[in-house]
Amino acid sequence: MKIIDLYPAEWTQLIDTCGFTREEMTIIDVYRQYGNEWKLKQYADELCMSCRTLQRRVANIRNKINGVS
Repeated sequence: MKIIDLYPAEWTQLIDTCGFTREEMTIIDVYRQYGNEWKLKQYADELCMSCRTLQRRVANIRNKINGVS
């Protein structure tokens, strides 16, 4: 299951338990808004960060989610 495919109640639970930073929430919101429509470079441009920074932050988000699951 991809994290963008979660139901709203599942997102609410993750947000409450994972302790995402404001920046992580912004990344999650952009991914949820556009799904798999964009390439990494387009997401990075939208978020005004480098591709490498975005990859690292997404890895941190996944680690937090995996720590809760």
